[in-house]
This record gives sequence, C-alpha cells and structure tokens, in this order.
Amino acid sequence: MFRIIPKLDIKGSNLVKGINLEGLRVLGDPNYFISQYYDDGADEIFIQDVVASLYDNYSLLSIIKSISKKCFIPITVGGGIKSLDEITSLLTNGADRISINSHAFSNINFISNVAKKFGSSTLSINIQVMKIDDKYITFYNNGRTPSGIEILEWIKSIQNEGVGEIVLTSISKEGLMGGFDLELIEKIRQFVNVPLLMNGGASSLDDIASLKLDYDLSGVVLSSIIHYNFFHNETSDKTKLNFKIKDNLPKLKTYKINEIKKYLIDRNIEVRS
Repeated sequence: MFRIIPKLDIKGSNLVKGINLEGLRVLGDPNYFISQYYDDGADEIFIQDVVASLYDNYSLLSIIKSISKKCFIPITVGGGIKSLDEITSLLTNGADRISINSHAFSNINFISNVAKKFGSSTLSINIQVMKIDDKYITFYNNGRTPSGIEILEWIKSIQNEGVGEIVLTSISKEGLMGGFDLELIEKIRQFVNVPLLMNGGASSLDDIASLKLDYDLSGVVLSSIIHYNFFHNETSDKTKLNFKIKDNLPKLKTYKINEIKKYLIDRNIEVRS
C-alpha cells in the first residue's frame, strides 16, 4: 500500500519551511497543520526538529505529547536523537517510529542498538543527499554538513545495522516543487531492501503516482505541495499563518491529501481510504 506522509519541519514551536533545507521561514502553528492533515486522510505524520542536531538540543517531546492525544495515525519523530532513553521517552509519549540521521554518522552502531531494543520497524533513517562532482554524497545536520560518504556505501552500512525504513531526501530538489530526482532513485532502488520513501521535489500528481507506477516505492513524504495549499484556498484560516511564499517560488498547483489519494486510486494505486 502506497503511503502519503506529510513532513513538518519544526523550529522551536513553529512549523517552518525552507528551500534546499535552508532559509527556513515560519508557516505557523504545527498543531493546526497536523489537525488538517489528519482530517484529510494522511497515513502518517513525520515531525522533524530541523535545528536539534545543529544546536545539540532536543525539544519535540511536548509537541508529540500534544498531538498524540488527537492524531490517531502513526507518528515518526526525528531531529537530535542520540540515546535509547530519548527514544523510550518518545515512544512512551506517543511516537510510533524514530528517524535518525546525524547521530548515525558519529555512531553507526547506534542503529543496531535501536533495532535490537525497539525493533527495526521502529527505526527510519532519513538520508539527505546532494550530487557533488557526479557523486551522490550524504549530508547531516539537516543538510548543512557533507559526510564524505557516497550514498550506496551508506545504504549498505545502515541496512547491515538493521534499519527498518529509508526516507530519501534530495537536498537539491527540496522545497522547489520542480520534480523528484529520478536519477537518484534509479541509482539506488535496486540496492534498497527495506521500504523506501521519497522526499523533496513533488510538483504534480503525476510525479507522485510515478513513484509507485515506475519505481515501486513504498510512499512519498510531502511538504511544500501540501503546506502551500492553504495559500491557494481562499477559505483557509489565514489567521493561523504568517508566512508569505518567496516571490520566485514557482506558482505551481498545490493539493489536499484527499485529492492526491483520489488521483492515485483512479490509477489503480492502492492507498488507505
């Protein structure tokens, strides 16, 4: 079953959005967006603290406690997670899956420790990648720091450690709504033996459908194409928002999750109704 997963980047108490993981701008209250996406049929929610690794700080617990009381779909949490105790606290307070990136580069065995204690299905790795000199290099610290490790080498390492799922983020495509990095997908998909989800670049319903029809991915992780829907919907509660779209952002169509699912169903792609 193909999954539709909104990704909410959190800085402090705000939902933020950038381009190429940079230039973060405030959209509004994450609780408001999560409520909308839950009502609209999201399969899961992915919440990422985008500054936790940079500032060596972890701050999502209060948000998870709040939304888990009214959002009855799986919640994935990432950003600055470095210990089994933090994971225990998150899972106890409403999270269903943990996403790790930065700490895995400093301690690769952390992946196997998490998998052994909580199960592989509880662990997702968010691979942030950019093409440099014809090589796809992995990054951490929310796309700020290159690891020097090529993507296929990193995929092999994390799968050997027991990761349960991979979210693949194309830094160069992220936030631009200009299409997915299909070359990247082609390069890695035959080497991935766990569920693979794509993040970064969705520009149309055809883009999203292609991930399943042409590449047999397990799902898509969406931000701009659904976040900015509120600006195109004249009935939206604009008092909840204080973000203005950057002038040079392409004026592309945005969608509600139920519109995306209807389109997929019409193309015989199985989704949760």
